[in-house]
Amino acid sequence: MKAIGRYFLNRGKSALKPLLYFSVIGLVFCLSIALTRQAVEGTFFNVETRENEPRISYHATLYAPVLILCFLCYIVPVQQFSIFKKRRNLDCLYATPVPRCGIALVHYVLGWLLVMIPFCLSYLANWLSIMSQSYGYFLKRIPPHFFLCLLLGTVMYTFFVFVFHQANTTADGCVFLFLYSFLFVFFSEAAKQVFINFHTLMNTMDWKVYSKWSTLYGFPWGSLAELTNIYEALATGRNSYSVRSLEAEALHIGIVFWVIVSVLSLAGLLLTFGKRRTEKAEEVSDSWFGYRVLIPLLASCLIISAELSFLTVIGLAMVGYTVYRRGFHYKKSDWIMLALLLSLGIVVWLLNELYLPSLRA
Repeated sequence: MKAIGRYFLNRGKSALKPLLYFSVIGLVFCLSIALTRQAVEGTFFNVETRENEPRISYHATLYAPVLILCFLCYIVPVQQFSIFKKRRNLDCLYATPVPRCGIALVHYVLGWLLVMIPFCLSYLANWLSIMSQSYGYFLKRIPPHFFLCLLLGTVMYTFFVFVFHQANTTADGCVFLFLYSFLFVFFSEAAKQVFINFHTLMNTMDWKVYSKWSTLYGFPWGSLAELTNIYEALATGRNSYSVRSLEAEALHIGIVFWVIVSVLSLAGLLLTFGKRRTEKAEEVSDSWFGYRVLIPLLASCLIISAELSFLTVIGLAMVGYTVYRRGFHYKKSDWIMLALLLSLGIVVWLLNELYLPSLRA
């Protein structure tokens, strides 16, 4: 434990400069938005008097600190864990008396602080500006949003740390972060298309079923954006819509689901970090959480959702495999996967262009 403590203090000193930079960026961004906020005339429902009362207020603009939070959840995992993508660095780090899991945990905790301290300062500055420009009605509405942002921000940061760690180079890690950002959006669109096609075939349609589970498909910022919408509405007096949305079962399911994913991500980080071999650094990233699964999964989602023509998707998949293999050195498994994607594209095209239109006619 003493070795871990000394390592934490040593790495913590080097984290002070980025902490200062991130905090200044967050404060300047939030305050610049707060100072340009426009007044809004309207009414709000006073819960105590049970009457609508006139109100001149300012939009809470809770999105400003949330954007800072999302930005840091991308940047900090790269800043904290890129050191493990060089063999020379790994040789030095693994030669220390600090256990490998202890090293990973120190960098994880320092990264979490680098995300949350600037976010908290930004949120505080935004909150104080809101309080100075409107009534105390905001005081009761904003703190729950703040604590939910802390929770979902931790979820997002933990997941991105795990994703970045699966790469063997910093460049591949950044690509993984980019691809995972779109994976859940495309998966949601593919699930929506499957739902529509299924109910077209069965001659039924119930959007409540899809909307109940769609929250699971959206990345944590989907729940974060929905919560921010809700509390923005609460802070400006639009109570009826907001309370109903806040009590929605789908939102609760999505939050619980992603909390479980983050716990598994942290466990996966600690387990894989201890087993990572030094010679893997700077080599082709062949993790099962990387290109090997991401390329066919993303391509399948794009084909099923019919956002692009399947031939275009096949072309993009080939670009992905070229980046994965660092050239046109495709393996037999890559060609098999491309053939399967082409078959899937043909089936989906026939279904969407020929069979389903005949049923709707």
